[in-house]
Amino acid sequence: GTVSGRVQFEGSSPPPDCRRTACLPFLSLRGQKTAPSPATDVRGLMDEAGPIVFSAVPAGSYAFEMRSPMNGWTISAVSLGGHDLTDLPIEVGPRQDISGLVVTFSDRPTELSGKTPVGGMSPTADAVSIVVFSTDRRFWGAGTRRVRVARPDTSGQSRLSGLPPGEYFVPVVSVCDAEAELDASRLSALEATATRSTVRKPEPR
Repeated sequence: GTVSGRVQFEGSSPPPDCRRTACLPFLSLRGQKTAPSPATDVRGLMDEAGPIVFSAVPAGSYAFEMRSPMNGWTISAVSLGGHDLTDLPIEVGPRQDISGLVVTFSDRPTELSGKTPVGGMSPTADAVSIVVFSTDRRFWGAGTRRVRVARPDTSGQSRLSGLPPGEYFVPVVSVCDAEAELDASRLSALEATATRSTVRKPEPR
């Protein structure tokens, strides 16, 4: 099958010139029992002026990724047919031709910051982590940008950039490894002690 559409850049910086530097969009196969490999991923062709095309795409569930420097630009949204698929899989059927993919890049990443009490009657900064995860359970899968862990500095300040806009739970926990410990059951248990925070789309410059 094929997956095609366009890219757009929202910001004031010059977009990358894909004719002079490699722009490497990939569809990365999800749901594998083994680690992803180049043999299962599909590289696409992209032009900063608009078109993006993936050809000879086997049936499967894919995540959109960029594997090249973008001169300060990051993915802010992926949609297909008007449906937001940012951090959700793109489903491709056998010999299916899909059009209408829209990938939006921004030169202003989001930022979520806060302060956690540390020291004194509270644990020291090196003994806690701040977990940030989407209130939407669809985004609790492996490899999503919407489940993150931050470590506070010695004054308790923490900062995360690049989170997609949306609503998030923010609990403070003992030091943890996001990849190894934060599965769906663990995130569900953390809801009870979490505060809520909203990440908004940055205003244009």
